[in-house]
Amino acid sequence: MGERSVKSRPSWPITLHSSLITWLPFALSCAALGLVFWGLHQLDMPMIRFMRSVHRPWLEAGGDLLGRLGSGAVLVAFSAALLVAGRIGMQAAWFRAGLQGLLAHGVAALATQLLKHTIGRPRPRVTHEGEFQFEPSLVSGFDSFPSGHAAAAFAVATVLTRHFPRFGWVGYLVAALIACSRVWRGSHFPTDVVAGAIVGVLSGAWLAYSYMDWRMLLSRALVRVTLVVMAAFTLFWAMVQTSPDRQGAVVMMGIGIATMLAGVGLRWKRLWDRSPVKADTWALPLLGTGLALSSGLWLVSAGALMAGLAWTASGVRNGDRSGEDGGLTQSSCSPWMEVALVALLILAFAVLQHAKGILPIL
Repeated sequence: MGERSVKSRPSWPITLHSSLITWLPFALSCAALGLVFWGLHQLDMPMIRFMRSVHRPWLEAGGDLLGRLGSGAVLVAFSAALLVAGRIGMQAAWFRAGLQGLLAHGVAALATQLLKHTIGRPRPRVTHEGEFQFEPSLVSGFDSFPSGHAAAAFAVATVLTRHFPRFGWVGYLVAALIACSRVWRGSHFPTDVVAGAIVGVLSGAWLAYSYMDWRMLLSRALVRVTLVVMAAFTLFWAMVQTSPDRQGAVVMMGIGIATMLAGVGLRWKRLWDRSPVKADTWALPLLGTGLALSSGLWLVSAGALMAGLAWTASGVRNGDRSGEDGGLTQSSCSPWMEVALVALLILAFAVLQHAKGILPIL
């Protein structure tokens, strides 16, 4: 009896600590996304004005093609084809991907339509000021935020990544191109497509990982989308402006290079010790934060730091349960992979440095 009472006694410090770590990645991800939205809002109208001045037939044709590819009819047909092929060919993964893709698309569409008409933001073609207006409306043209195409494309891509992880990057790449096409065709502001991508990833994750605790699910999905959004924003923000403080930018670049070297050193130390990398708790955040610092821009550096801390907190929360969520924390450790990672890091650093200020729209 005494032993049973000890086991059933509540351990509130552990519960409190677990709850804090569960919500910490969520809070850090929201903070990083908040910085991204603040930055992109500065670019909403300048970006639309710039795109209005660019007239390239191939760019317009590509945007139209991607817009049709991201339409509801095409995405529904794609998911339905997977479902039917899985049913006929007795392929369980195909069948589940098709079914969950249809459901995720429906959830994303419902969420975006509700937000669109509740917020009532004017589309770029009917506004000339870019201010974020909040006025519920059912009028056509006042349904810009968030982007339905981006939400649907990322919802289906998230489901595909769950069932076909090796080809997940293809789905996300196509979804990202669809989202970008909505901006360069003048249908949405940059903040619209980012919000749509977030809605899509969360909708797809909710359907694909419905068996998991919803708080943990929300945190993990939000960490994923924050990392992707932060990487794209870092490059984009560097393209549209340069740091006004050259001396500070040089100092930040030096700190960034040192931070990246620390991340590489940590990974190579684990490789030398032949210890499996179950969760890159510190190495990958150091690499990402160092790369952002090397841009010399405070906004992307602060956002990358928060996104890296969110990844780290998520890794602490997941512990050794890598693989359960489709690979958020798991990674392999081999010399060739580490060489490839270093090469990719050098390439990203070079691209970021050469991209500074090539699109001065601010």
